[in-house]
Order: sequence, then C-alpha cells, then structure tokens
Amino acid sequence: MGVQSGAVKRWPASRVPGMTETLGVVAPGDVLSVRPGFGRLTRDSLVFALGAVAGKAIGFLMLPVLTRLLTPSEFGRFDVISALAGAGVSTLVLGMDVATTRLAFDERTQDRRALFGTWYAIAGIVVLPVAAILILASGPISQVLLGESAHAPAIALVGLILFGGVFHTLALTVLRVQGRAGAYALLEGAYLGANAALAIVLLLQWRADTVALMVALLASWGGTAAVAALALRHSIGARPQLPDARRLLQLGLPLAPAIAATCIADFVNRAYLYRTAGAVAAGEFSVALRFGSVAALMVAGFQLAWQPRAYALGRGDAALRHIALDGQRILAVVATGVVGLALVSPEVVGLLTGGRFPAVLPAVGAMLVAALAMGLYVVACLPSAMDSAMRDLGIAAICGVAVTFLSNLVLAPALGSAGTALSVVVGQFTAVATVRLLANGRRVRVGFPWWRMTLLVAGASLITLAATSGPAAGSIGLRALLAILALGGLALEGTIPGMLRGQAD
Repeated sequence: MGVQSGAVKRWPASRVPGMTETLGVVAPGDVLSVRPGFGRLTRDSLVFALGAVAGKAIGFLMLPVLTRLLTPSEFGRFDVISALAGAGVSTLVLGMDVATTRLAFDERTQDRRALFGTWYAIAGIVVLPVAAILILASGPISQVLLGESAHAPAIALVGLILFGGVFHTLALTVLRVQGRAGAYALLEGAYLGANAALAIVLLLQWRADTVALMVALLASWGGTAAVAALALRHSIGARPQLPDARRLLQLGLPLAPAIAATCIADFVNRAYLYRTAGAVAAGEFSVALRFGSVAALMVAGFQLAWQPRAYALGRGDAALRHIALDGQRILAVVATGVVGLALVSPEVVGLLTGGRFPAVLPAVGAMLVAALAMGLYVVACLPSAMDSAMRDLGIAAICGVAVTFLSNLVLAPALGSAGTALSVVVGQFTAVATVRLLANGRRVRVGFPWWRMTLLVAGASLITLAATSGPAAGSIGLRALLAILALGGLALEGTIPGMLRGQAD
C-alpha cells in the first residue's frame, strides 16, 4: 500500500473511544504527514518505560535489603516461587495483549471498548480454574517443586496473585493502545513502588520469608489492577462481543502455546537450577536476571512505542524504509546500553549484593547479552507481526524455548547460574534466527541491514562477556581498554554517530 498525499485521514471518533482528536488513529498508508522522528520515538519509549525504570531503581535499592534480610537459600526459594507467579500470569494472558494491540489498529475494529471488554471477560473465565487448582493443591505442588510441602502457603498465594497480574496486564495494554504513555508509566511505577514498600514493611514487621514477599506482591498487583479497572471503566465497559472474542482467539491463540512453553520452561529451568546446583545458585541467577532486566527495559520501552507506530505507518515503500531505520537505531542504542552496563557491573553488583554472591558476574554478563538478543528479536519479528503472521512468532519462541531447556540440562549442573544464563542466550538467538527465516516468506518486507546489525550485536556481545568474566572482571584498566574498543566499533558502524550529528530521519 503506497503513501497517500493530502491530509491525514483519521478514523471516526466513534470508532476510537477514549482517544482524543489530537492522538487519533492514523489509517494505514498515511505515513509522511504524521511520522515523528526517532527522537520522538525515543521519548515515547522512555515514557513508556519510566514506571518500570523507577521500579527497577527501587528494586536495586531493595536488593541489598533482600539479600540481608533473607538467607541465600530463602532468597533462591523466593525466586522460584515468584517465577511461578510470573509464568502463570504471562501464560494466562494467552497472547491477547499482542492480539489486542494489533486488532485495535485494524480497520475492521468498530468499537475498541467492546474489544477491551471482551478480553476482560475471557481473562476472568481463564484465570479462575487455574487459581483454584493452585490454592487447593498447594501442598503437593510445593512438594514437587521445592522438595517439601512446608511452602504450601506461598504456592496458594500464587493462585490469588494470578488475578491481579492478569488484569494489571490488561490495563497496561489498554493504555498502550490509547497512546497514554504517562498513564502507563504511572500504573507500572505504582505497582512496583507499592510492592517494594510493602515488602520491606512486611519483612521487618511480620516475617522474613517468601510468604511475606508474596503477600506484598498480591496486594500491589491486585490493588493497582482494581484502581486501573475503575479508572478505565469508560474504555472497557462495553458488552463483550462474540465476533471480537473470535478474532482475539484466532490471533492470540497461535501465540499461546509458545508463551506457555516460554513461561513454563523459564520456571522449570530455575527449579532445575535450584535442585541441581542449590538455592544459592538460584539466588545468583535472580541477581543476574535483575541486572539484565535493566537492559531489557530499554528493549521493552522501544517495543511498546515502536510496534503501534509501525502498524499505523503501514506498508508503503517510504514507511518500510522509515521502519528499517528505526529498527537499526533501536538496536544500536540497546547495544550501547548493554556494553555500558557490562563495563560497570563488577562494582555495581558487588555494592548491591554486599559481596554475598561472589560468583555471579558471568551470569550477569550472559543475561545482558540475552537482553541484546531480545532487542534483535523485537526487530526481526516485526515483519511477521505487521503481516498478522503470529504463527511465526509462536514457532520461533518454541524453538528458542526448546534449545534453552536442552542447553540448561547440560550447563546448569556444570556451570550453575552462569550455565542457566548462557542457556537463555543460546535460546534467544535461536528464536531470532527462526523468526528471521520465517519472515522471509511474508508479504511485508522491511529492508533491515542485517549484516550490519549482526556484526554490531556480535561485537557488543563479545565485549560484554569479556567485561564480566576472566581478568577484565577484576581489572578497571582492562575494562577501560574494552570501552575504547567499543567506542571505536560504534564509530566504525556509524549509526550512533549519525544520530548524534542529527542525521535526517
């Protein structure tokens, strides 16, 4: 579809409830008259990620608290149980967040309120039986996962947490579709801040164990989900519609097996690490995951802002060129951030953990590389997403999960937390290669400079791993040399210098 000239066409206001005229929804193909520059995309990405950034800052401040108030074994146990909650929420969303975002910009969608209301109804039906099973069978589940039934109360709390987590995700998706980046950041930040504050109070005043932390998670997730539903009642209050349910399921369900496999495998991999390498190794992996999530925030912020923008730009030649340039720049920014984090990680991790996890640095480096691979995946899967070929994303995710699982069986017993982290890296790059291959057969062809981006990712990955393992991890001088090498590579690649020179979009 080519670029049309003239004024920007907007869908009638009646078809986009909750959107202001200035926001509007751009009809596919109307590109050049509305496209913001990369600076605007970056600002939107930063705002979308702002709540999570604040939460991660709080999380980093909490890390010394948790590692001091909890024993290393209890910290590792909390990581496994909280992973169960996260996996449950992500699985029960059933890919509907992706489907809703895509369908909200589909010209066949007559009323977004009905689309959102239908998803809320589906979510309630799906979550209820799973929550009941976790509550009623908490004892046996605790025995299987942790080797003893004494942790059944924490497992039962996971069943209740699922409601708050799923409906919190629904509210975030509605705000994302509406382009309300500030409200999105506020909701996410409120949840993360409330969770941190409640956790500290309960650990100090009640009990210093996993149950206290799960109660804090239940209250913060459930509370923010309830407040968000009340605030969004005019956007989600329409009666559920069977045609919308059918379209949501048709687009979302192909992703559901992959999402379920990803989440379940993530949990199983942590539980396997816990059982084979010990609770301390599980705690090390949790520290590495938290540090790597800082880089993942950059990726998530860009993804939240970039995908709706790409859907709205359409498939014209000018639009696809602009999308390709955005993807190249996103990857360059993420690579720069990952390398920067790796270079300072030995000092920062030591400060935050109080030296209680001295062997964690190799796992930290691997999780930073995994975040970089996640950025490459976001770029690689966009053509399939624009073509509504969610099957490609599902196949790629399942391939990545399978490789991660098999790698972890070998690497976790041998290398502990670093082995599990390296398994994540291998699986993530497998997903990138798979979705890249599948996207070649799609109608939407985005001209990403793949060789250039691949060399960028490879160079950044090598520097990241070198900075967090071996002699460089203990030598500021060697890491300074790595920093000089990274700057030279970025200058040679050219994307970041071009952005700094204000190169035209």
